[in-house]
Amino acid sequence: MSKSILILFLSIGLVNCQLNQDIFLLDSSSENSGSVNYKTLSFSNNSESTSSILSRVFNELVSPAWTLEGHCDSREGDITVSGDIDSPVVINCPESGDFSLEINYSSVSPFFDDTVQKGLRRKLSVTQGSTTMDTYVFKTVSTKTVYVVNTKAELNTAFADTSAQIIFGSDMDFSDGGASPTNNWMAFVFFYGSIEGNDHVISNMHIDTDWYGCLFYYTNGGSYTNLSFQNIHLETAVWGVASTYIGALVCNASGAYIENVNVSGTIVSNDSDTAVGGLAGYLTSTTVKRSHVDVQVTGMAYSTGGLAAGGNKVDISEVSTKGSINMSLGFVGGFFGVDGDGSVTTTSISNSYSQMDLTGASSLGGLIGRLTSEGFSISNAYSSGNVVGVSGQPVGPILGTDFVGSHTINNVFYNGNVSCTNCANSIGTSKTSTELMSENTFMGWDFGTPLWQIVESVSFPTLVDEN
Repeated sequence: MSKSILILFLSIGLVNCQLNQDIFLLDSSSENSGSVNYKTLSFSNNSESTSSILSRVFNELVSPAWTLEGHCDSREGDITVSGDIDSPVVINCPESGDFSLEINYSSVSPFFDDTVQKGLRRKLSVTQGSTTMDTYVFKTVSTKTVYVVNTKAELNTAFADTSAQIIFGSDMDFSDGGASPTNNWMAFVFFYGSIEGNDHVISNMHIDTDWYGCLFYYTNGGSYTNLSFQNIHLETAVWGVASTYIGALVCNASGAYIENVNVSGTIVSNDSDTAVGGLAGYLTSTTVKRSHVDVQVTGMAYSTGGLAAGGNKVDISEVSTKGSINMSLGFVGGFFGVDGDGSVTTTSISNSYSQMDLTGASSLGGLIGRLTSEGFSISNAYSSGNVVGVSGQPVGPILGTDFVGSHTINNVFYNGNVSCTNCANSIGTSKTSTELMSENTFMGWDFGTPLWQIVESVSFPTLVDEN
């Protein structure tokens, strides 16, 4: 190679190095100048989950209903906003690192979709790259007052407004730190509003009464979501009011929406007229989703169920009941003591199970004690507890009383290895304990999304949202 060519190559190399250096210095200068601001994905202002609840409340009079605000890293590309809205929205992360999105109350996309979520609380998720963050806002109506409650006294005040929109701001110990361990709550009779538990807990609710043993007695409509009851004790006196109802949340609900309401504790019924349920006394035309009950129930009653004493036209999904029921009188079931109105019921149970041990003296079933109407359906469900009935009474591992008319039973199992004393109704498919611990038994069940989870050869299936 000639000396002149070598010098030319070296010159070109130096120019390239200088150009690359210039480009690098230009980028560095741009970043340092503040024109590009790389921020961590996060929410800002009232969109932060730590901001006050009232600052995250909106109604139909606000336009847009909600402006979601936050920070992002422009190097990571676009942001996807999803959650309880009609469809995901992709937005650009600007060089400033600050983003916003206007979300409408209803109809005009993007909007908060009531077919996705019916409660007061609405989830918004933002995703950028491999990072996802969630926050919650609260969709209300302007014609009803919003109450944020942090104490039992504040809850009492809110219930006095029968159309209130109640949002919990903290857990509540009804025993007041041990000062009032018994009879520390009296049920409000009528309540037509909504309750957003906001993932908080009512603990130590203790009712010993001949009145109604529940948080409130009756509702027609409304949503009741994201609330847990722990260590409750509900008890009726020997001579209770005729047709007394017991249930942690509500004694008698019609047209309600209940999601993620969980109950644990003990219930004692000393009156034969009582309708006893872990979650509710009686449910009509009501939806119950993602709710779980673990109670010990004893005594006597007209009807007793792990979920509710009775129901009609109830839509149940992703629900579980655990514990035990031991009654000397009345219909008994892991979900309902009795279901139907004597004609047609559209009650359905799907993706649900009961592990309750049941003992009773009348119609007794692992899921339903007595079924009185046609049109009932059960799918992707099982019962695994002991069922001990009385000779001559209708008893079954799934249903007690033989049902009348057409019904749909798909993928419904019971544990054939446990006691089913005096069982005659063989609705459902018997499986051994070993089979019930294998995912292969539950073909078609959703272990992928997942809805269900199982530890092979160790435990029966449980629902993911129980965790």
